[in-house]
Amino acid sequence: MSHDNNSGVPSRTKNRIKANWLLFVIGLLTLICIFDVVVHQRKMSVMQMQSNKSRCKKVIDEHNLFQIPDDDIIDKMDNNSLYLLFNKYVNLQQYYCCNITRQGQKLSTGKNVCEDDFFKPGSKCNVYSFGSKFNFDFEESIWKNFNCEIHTFDPSMPVEQKTLPFFIGYHLIGLSGKNFIQTEPEIWRHHNKPLWKTWQMQTLSSIMDSLNHSDATIDILKIDIEGWEWDALPEMIQGGKLRNVKQLCIEIHFGFSFKHQTTNGHIKHVFTNNTWGNVPLKGQLKILKQLYNYMFRIVRNQSFNWGRIKIENKIIRTLNELTLINLRFLT
Repeated sequence: MSHDNNSGVPSRTKNRIKANWLLFVIGLLTLICIFDVVVHQRKMSVMQMQSNKSRCKKVIDEHNLFQIPDDDIIDKMDNNSLYLLFNKYVNLQQYYCCNITRQGQKLSTGKNVCEDDFFKPGSKCNVYSFGSKFNFDFEESIWKNFNCEIHTFDPSMPVEQKTLPFFIGYHLIGLSGKNFIQTEPEIWRHHNKPLWKTWQMQTLSSIMDSLNHSDATIDILKIDIEGWEWDALPEMIQGGKLRNVKQLCIEIHFGFSFKHQTTNGHIKHVFTNNTWGNVPLKGQLKILKQLYNYMFRIVRNQSFNWGRIKIENKIIRTLNELTLINLRFLT
């Protein structure tokens, strides 16, 4: 009887071993399946990232791009042809940026920024913002998203009794093609009141030197200075400081300047006999060509209805917001 009882023990042990072994095999197969799924998903993710990265690195074939002609050809063109040439050029996409975000409001106070790997502001980034009129939504967005060192420049309004954001350095300095003191107030184009009496105007080179940024990288250079970009850009190019700028977010005013006029409660623009920045139309196009030759490429254009004119049954928007990246940073 004892023999029969003892003889069942090895059988139960064997069954238990078989059950444990079966559970082990099932568990191992499950782990292998899970591993295969994870590996497959990682491969698909890597392939997708490589595809996106390849697409983001894609430089549009510049041999097939429409470009601004040489200076001698520009010099022979009439104003209508110059306007049409400008319109065609600024609406080109010269480089493909697959990660463009709007920093700030969708209106003209915000700016489009390219966030592809080579151009996205890094951990120790610098941002210069010229022209604010105490609207800081662009700077606030930059601060929240990138935590950059931000410097805002605008000499046109007094800062007394104004509360400035803690995350910017505010400077009563205007951007210009030379260093001087503006002593004759201009008439603001929205009304007939004179602006702030004396403005300190400086070149980008002088400003960067004064902030100990002589050799620093400027991740984003935002310029919104009501047509005087044409006066400032040549010095920025010739002085070599644009070499250190990753991307340029600039509001471009082309052709003859205009001012806003209110009639019966409605605001309309009226063109004047002066050109923006006192730079002729031909000179403005030549400066755009210099930017191209200096390795800056248009990745986004946003046009505005202000200042539009009609030429040869075509609407030309003379106020455009351009985002340009510096191809020198493609390394």
